[in-house]
Amino acid sequence: MEQQQKHGIARRAVVGVGKAWSYSIGLTSLARELGRIGGNVAAVGGYVRRKLADGPQNYRHETFVEAVERLGLDEAHLIRQGRAFKQRAIWFFVATLAAAGALAYAPFTNHPVNAFFIALGAVALTGARWLKWHFRYCQIRDAELYSFGPWFWSLGRRW
Repeated sequence: MEQQQKHGIARRAVVGVGKAWSYSIGLTSLARELGRIGGNVAAVGGYVRRKLADGPQNYRHETFVEAVERLGLDEAHLIRQGRAFKQRAIWFFVATLAAAGALAYAPFTNHPVNAFFIALGAVALTGARWLKWHFRYCQIRDAELYSFGPWFWSLGRRW
């Protein structure tokens, strides 16, 4: 049986220095990062493929009356829930106005850029919550399960 010879000391030193150099400038972490990004791209591709294959046949289609019956709700509960949704919508609208006031005051603070982005985030968050609760209130008020897009773009009819 023949024994394998080791490489020379010079070659082992050069390889060791090369590995240390590539590690020091970040090539190994770059390879790991590229592998992670490639995995993320593959995951997004799978998500898009699943969404393209998805269709309305995979979702429940029911009317407002069917949903009320399925959940076992009565008229009093719907009225209470509608009032609660409207109350939440009002308070989030007030919070949106307060955040808009903070946004208007942002240029006069010590750190206007930070204050602007924080107030802008607060306006976006409270505005989204206001819109959500108002949408749910309108669904109960109209006794109809409609989707968000058509409701949002029908500004004069359902708002």
